[in-house]
Amino acid sequence: MISFLDAWQRKKIEAFPGRVQEKLDAFHLAALKETVSHAKARSRFYATHLKDANPFNSLHEFTALPFTLPAHIRENSLAFLCVSLDEVSRIMTLETSGTTAPPKRIFFTRQDLEATLEFFSLVLSQLTRPAEKALILLPATTPAGAGDLLNTAMARIGGQGLVPGPAMDFNHTLDILFTHTPSVIIGMPVQVLALGESAKAQNRQTGFLRHAVLTADYVSPALTSRVSDSLGCRIWDHYGMTETGFGGGMDCFAHEGYHLRETDLYFEIIDPDTGAPAPPGQWGEIVVTTLNRLAMPLIRYRTGDMSRFLPDPCPCGSAFKRLAPVRYRYAGLISLSNGSVLGMPDLDDAFFRIPGVVDFHAALSRDPETPRLDITLKALDPSGIQNVDIQKYLSHSPVLQNALETGVLHLGPLRVELFEFVDTYRSKRKIHLETR
Repeated sequence: MISFLDAWQRKKIEAFPGRVQEKLDAFHLAALKETVSHAKARSRFYATHLKDANPFNSLHEFTALPFTLPAHIRENSLAFLCVSLDEVSRIMTLETSGTTAPPKRIFFTRQDLEATLEFFSLVLSQLTRPAEKALILLPATTPAGAGDLLNTAMARIGGQGLVPGPAMDFNHTLDILFTHTPSVIIGMPVQVLALGESAKAQNRQTGFLRHAVLTADYVSPALTSRVSDSLGCRIWDHYGMTETGFGGGMDCFAHEGYHLRETDLYFEIIDPDTGAPAPPGQWGEIVVTTLNRLAMPLIRYRTGDMSRFLPDPCPCGSAFKRLAPVRYRYAGLISLSNGSVLGMPDLDDAFFRIPGVVDFHAALSRDPETPRLDITLKALDPSGIQNVDIQKYLSHSPVLQNALETGVLHLGPLRVELFEFVDTYRSKRKIHLETR
């Protein structure tokens, strides 16, 4: 089966000549020109930021425009606005974890939100049948948040959303799951894993579930396997962020990379150190430009997420390009003395393979001699994972294994604690740096 997005996107680029990629390139060039013109004419920030930018007549020339940084938004979000505040339907506030920096505020008009609803409705229509239900474990306390938009999308396709928000209590969330028997569950990876393991421990069957959509953080193969085993359903990996209007891309039935929302977003991969476009197929930082965004267009926005464009066609037969699953955030990488870098996904590859572990906390202490990595495993039943032989799992994380074997890093004693939803992350998980 071809990607959910192919037919939808082909219709949007049909007016342009050539084959699919030629049509898409022409569409992107026209949309980028319109976006830049709109932003320069209406946004105080871009009127200054792009003042010296040369006109561009190719996608290559577009890469000469300056980047937009998260710090720019934090410094003065209102300066990005291209419409009056009366035309803004929703303001998303993003706090900066662990710092005193001001929050980022992202503005959307009703038309901007409609583009996201169209994307969500399309995806959900492929995963559900009319009158089926989706359990949505994402924030929904404010209108037009991720949970609320998914709920609206379910209603549009004739389904029903169950939106309790992020899970905070096992029994309450499991009661909703088994009372309403949704066909789809959507949530953060660790929360969905914890619910699946809890249901499995109670011998409660989830045969009614066909799909689980994991979003808002990196999804390791180990975690995917365990969620699939505990819930007995197909796992989907979604990529997006508030700045992109939540929806960004999703894998297909082949599960080999994200198919992107390319008619609403333009993606680039750059060398994070030089800012130059990365060679085809090379890993780098994702840069995104919003297309057709009225309230707050973002031009060449540096996301901090690391990925690459996959060079080969998708087995599903899609004619559009794919993005490899996002593995790291550039700011979250730890440089080691042997020249390698360590990120949370390297730890996920090892620790999520330990039976019973549903989350863990990682802290790096910069000792004078050798940095020490302290791991606290979180489990539903801590007594069941005492005396873990970590050597059995290190081969699944070559970077961590090499760092330990070469002595550039040492592992402190593993601690085990009871998992509780109140400890669940509110943002992307990361290695915490501690000073001594």
